Amino acid sequence: LDGQQWTPVGGEAWVFDRPWQGRRIHDTALELPAPLTARYVRVTIDDARSTPVALRGVTAVLATHLGGRRWTREAPLVRLATPDGEPSRYRVDARAGAPVERITIATDDGAFWRDVRVFAEGARGALEPVSGRDTIYRVRLDDADLDAERLDVDLVRPIAAPLIVEIDDGDSPPLTRPRV
Repeated sequence: LDGQQWTPVGGEAWVFDRPWQGRRIHDTALELPAPLTARYVRVTIDDARSTPVALRGVTAVLATHLGGRRWTREAPLVRLATPDGEPSRYRVDARAGAPVERITIATDDGAFWRDVRVFAEGARGALEPVSGRDTIYRVRLDDADLDAERLDVDLVRPIAAPLIVEIDDGDSPPLTRPRV
């Protein structure tokens, strides 16, 4: 609170910003286990084993859930017919219920990197994008401390309509047993 005494919060997290397949992949979100009240925040970066990291700014975001605890429900994905060379499309096979705010992709694959978009299915099958183009990935290495994954896709607003998940496999095979 005074800019002089510091208390560690959260744990270690991966931060990276690299070119890949003609785009820049940027992953710099650090999630803390609990809300934090502070006037000053100091970020320590250990870049001893990488090129130096230039920290240009930090944005603090508080996400809250009102009216009770967060709950989740697992749902299978049903593969839809898609032409060769097009991203794989799946219908979320879940009963109608509470609006969905975020989906988390689960798969049996140990390592992958995919671009994902989510659509709401409207009247007469019209698809409306309800997420940006997000990247999901998983890398599992022999050293568990070096494992990394990002599997969440946040929707632009809570959606109660049927959802379609589009996964761009590129030149890789479709994910093994995907579900959300």
